[in-house]
Amino acid sequence: MKRRNYLRKKTIKVKGIKIPKIFFILVFLIFITNIAFGIETSSYTAELVNLEKQEQEIIRANRTVSSETIQSSSLKELYDQASEYGFHKPLSVVYITKEEVVAKLP
Repeated sequence: MKRRNYLRKKTIKVKGIKIPKIFFILVFLIFITNIAFGIETSSYTAELVNLEKQEQEIIRANRTVSSETIQSSSLKELYDQASEYGFHKPLSVVYITKEEVVAKLP
């Protein structure tokens, strides 16, 4: 009979103070929810850190490619490449004029 009476009690006595059971249930649920949100936040933080690292790597690669593109398209670099392929500054300039007839049929 005492057991049934215990289940029917709606308050719990803590250090001489009667506290409703619903208060303990709500505190427990808030505590569990707080832990769940903490775990969720830490997982999002880890993903965010990973994305920021990837962003920095992409920015670094972009800078490298941009500098290489600018360097390879500079006039000095193009002049050096042209010299390697045999294109040099001509010694004499030959201008092409109007066509002259070399041979003519009668």
